[in-house]
Amino acid sequence: GKSPDAMASSKYLKMVKNIYGSGTHKDRVAALGKFADFWAAHQNDEFPEPKVHALAAMKYKLIDRQLLEQAKKMAAEWKLPEGWAVKLGKDGRLIKVNGPGKTEIYHTKEAAVKAAEAKAQKKVEEAKAAHQQMLSAQGRNGEASHNKALLRKQLSEAVQKEDYELAERLHAKLKRAPDSSSRKGEMPIVARSVKDVGRGKGRGKGVRKHALKLKAVKAAETPKKARKALGLKFEQKQQVARSELTLRAGEWRLEGIRLQNGSIVPLESKELEDARDAVLVLVYVDEEVRERKRRRIIEDWGLDDTWTVMVRYRLSGDQVTARRADGRVFLTKFEVACAKDKEAIEQIRPAAEKRTKEIEALLNWCKTGQLWEFEVQELPAISGLYREHGQCYAKVQCLDDSQPIQVRRKDGGFEWQFFDGDNKLLAESTLESPFANQKLKVAEDLLEARGETLAGDAISSRIASQLSLCFGSCCRFCTRNRSARPRSEPQTLTRSEEIKGKVEEKADKEARFDARLRELEERRSNAPRSLLEMTRCMLEKLKALQKTTS
Repeated sequence: GKSPDAMASSKYLKMVKNIYGSGTHKDRVAALGKFADFWAAHQNDEFPEPKVHALAAMKYKLIDRQLLEQAKKMAAEWKLPEGWAVKLGKDGRLIKVNGPGKTEIYHTKEAAVKAAEAKAQKKVEEAKAAHQQMLSAQGRNGEASHNKALLRKQLSEAVQKEDYELAERLHAKLKRAPDSSSRKGEMPIVARSVKDVGRGKGRGKGVRKHALKLKAVKAAETPKKARKALGLKFEQKQQVARSELTLRAGEWRLEGIRLQNGSIVPLESKELEDARDAVLVLVYVDEEVRERKRRRIIEDWGLDDTWTVMVRYRLSGDQVTARRADGRVFLTKFEVACAKDKEAIEQIRPAAEKRTKEIEALLNWCKTGQLWEFEVQELPAISGLYREHGQCYAKVQCLDDSQPIQVRRKDGGFEWQFFDGDNKLLAESTLESPFANQKLKVAEDLLEARGETLAGDAISSRIASQLSLCFGSCCRFCTRNRSARPRSEPQTLTRSEEIKGKVEEKADKEARFDARLRELEERRSNAPRSLLEMTRCMLEKLKALQKTTS
C-alpha cells in the first residue's frame, strides 16, 4: 500500500487524472482530490476516533492492560494449559474461559479446570497407547527381520555349497517374505499409470486421495515391477545363484582348481589328470583394484599426494570421494576443476586489481605528460616505454612483465646510463638525449637503438597496442599445433593449407577405421566355434593371466 503523504501528493493525483479522468470513473479523481485537501489541512492533527455504530463501538477499543495482566495471572493460578484464555469484564469479574477449540467455552472456574484436566488425562492415555503400539510393532518387525536374516544366511550357505536348487527355493521364499520395515535400499516402489489415476471417479480432493490409496493397495498385492536398487553385494549374490555373474578382466585371479574332496590345487598339479569333475576357484583382488582405480583418479583429476581418495563400489557405479588437506570433500572431477579455477582467480585477483590501478594512473598522467619509446633489438630488456620520474626516467612496467629500468645522468658528464632493479649498469648513451636514434654502448659493443617521442593520440594508440600483446602462459588451445614462435605473433594459414590439413585428417581417420575393421574380422575368424574350443581358450587365458599377476 501507499502512505497518506504519497496518495495526497500532486504527482499521484496527476497520474490518477490521466488514467481515470474521463469516462465513468471521475468519482475516483474527485475522491482523491478531497482526500488531498483533507490531508493538507489535518496531516499534523491527532487521528480522530472512528465513527461507527453504537453496537460495534466496543470492537475498536483497546483492552485495559491491567485487566489483561489480571486475566493472565488468573490463568496461571488455575494451572490452565497453553491455548486457554480467561476473559474479564471492566469490573474484573469472570465472563468466560475459552479453550483451544472454537466451541470450548466455560463460564465458571470449576468447569474450565475440570475440562482441562480431562483433556490432559486423555492425551496421556493416547500417548501410552501409541507407545504400547510402537513396542508391539517393534517386536513384530524384529521377529520378521530375524527370519529374513536366517533365510539370507541359509541362502549364502547354499551358494557356497553350490546347491543351486536349494538356493533358488530360499531366494523365492525370501522374496515372498513380508517387508517388516522399509530399510534403505529395499523400499518397494509401486509403478502406477498416470492415465488410470486421471480417470478416477470424483474430482474432489478427499475422493481422489481415497482412490489413490485403494489403487496403491491393489498394486501392492500384484508383483512389484519396479524396485529401488538393492545393493551391489546382494545383486552379485543373486547373479551367482542364477549363474549370471560377469567377471571383469584384471579384477579376478585364478586361485586354483577345487576337486571333489574339497582340496584346491594349482593348474599344473598332476592330480587333475585323474579328476572327472573340478571347479575353478577365482579370487577377487579387492585391494589391487581399489589402489589401481585410486591412482587412475589421482592422475585423471590432477591431484597430488596431499589428497585422500576413497572408492566405494555401488550398483550404479563407483562412488569417488576426494578429500583435500583442509578437509573439503569433492565428489566429481568437475567440482575439483571448478575449485582450482576459483582459487586461481582469487590468487591473481589482487595482482590484476593492482595492475588495473597502475594502468589508470598511467592514462591520467599521460593527459598532461609525454612518453618515450625506446627499442634495442639486441637488448630487449631495456626496450619499451619510458616516462619522467623526478630527475631521471623510469620504464613503464604496468604494460608487461619486464624488470624495472631507470635512466640516470652519469656523474660529472652529459651521458645517460641504464640501470636495472639491482642497480646494475646495462648500457650507456653516447648522446645528450637518452631516447634519440643512436649507437648504445653495452660493455665493449655498440648496439643500434631507435627512439621516439610520443604525445597526444600516439600515446593512447601505443598503449592499446602494447596491452593487446599477450605475455602470459599459453593455454592448451593456443599450444595445439603451434610452432616455437613468440606468443604475440599470430598464426595465419592459407586456404590451400587448410584444405590440405582437412584432407590429411580425413585420410588418417579412414586408415584407422580400416585397421580396426581388419582387427575385428581377424578376431571373429579366430574365435572358437565349439564348447571344447571355448573351454581350451578360457584355460589358456587363465594361465596367461596367472603368469602376468604372479
